[in-house]
Amino acid sequence: MEANNNLICDKCHTDLREGDPFCLNCGKLVPNVLSTGNLAVEVRDVPSERIRSQVLAELKKLFPSIDSIAAETRLRAGPLILLAGIDQESGNRLLEKLKSIKVDGRLVPQTGDDSWRRYFWNAGFPFGAVLLILGALLQGTVGLIVFMLGLACPTAWSMWKRARQKPLVTDVETNPNAGQWIDLSNQYSQLIAKLEAQDADSLRSLTATVFDLQRSLRSHSLVSVAAGEDRGDLYKTLTNVVTTGIDLCRRIVSAQGESRDLRRSELQDLSALLKKTQTRLRELDKEDVRSVGALEQDISRTIESIDRIVQDVRSPLTQETLIPEKTHL
Repeated sequence: MEANNNLICDKCHTDLREGDPFCLNCGKLVPNVLSTGNLAVEVRDVPSERIRSQVLAELKKLFPSIDSIAAETRLRAGPLILLAGIDQESGNRLLEKLKSIKVDGRLVPQTGDDSWRRYFWNAGFPFGAVLLILGALLQGTVGLIVFMLGLACPTAWSMWKRARQKPLVTDVETNPNAGQWIDLSNQYSQLIAKLEAQDADSLRSLTATVFDLQRSLRSHSLVSVAAGEDRGDLYKTLTNVVTTGIDLCRRIVSAQGESRDLRRSELQDLSALLKKTQTRLRELDKEDVRSVGALEQDISRTIESIDRIVQDVRSPLTQETLIPEKTHL
């Protein structure tokens, strides 16, 4: 039987698509959506070979660039820093994931890179001092060797200690939009279970297309660079599309008759526009080399067309929230 190399949602146990910030099926945020902070995740050693294999498999799914050989060695050798530079909420999600595979961990303060002096004041220092004194007393070749060992002792200890403190995952990518995705994940998860099957499928399809488009903006292609990659206006506009889709589906749940049909039609129009955008960006990527300026103009028109339909859809939604519901006497 082939091993499942996909990351699995802890809540609904469906396969997660690589790079999606939350599960399309249930809305649960994936554990590797990380925000920047000053904490590190420390995990205990994993003496069981069977559990260690499970841990390595899960870590490889979360962090594909992890060195499996180094991870195997360090997981056997005692407590280690898994990764550093994240906030408490990100750390707690990772700890929850680790706990599900029977690995104990905790959050600790991040060790700064400027802390060499602290590492030199270590258990090897008094032992090295004894060797220095002994070397001075012995003199000669033996005394010199002992003296040199005394000098090396605290250095070697500090290097060993610092190596133990080096995070196993060194290329952690924090998400500058993590806070927004956490909020959208919560809204999505609360709503998706309430929708009828056809509406749930429409919202999943819309969100999947947004994720695909945003993923393409992180590809460092000429088109993605012209669009500003994951910090540009197109990326932000696409996030607004998810918000609009969630708002539309929320209105679909509470509406009836023609009003519900209208909302469904607007959701379909929004999905169709996204599909056209996806096709257009693929075409731009395949075309002969164009200037970045020309690409930026084309992408700006794409952003305007998305913004226009988003605003058309959201305007009546906003008005409806401002109009108090009539009370029947």
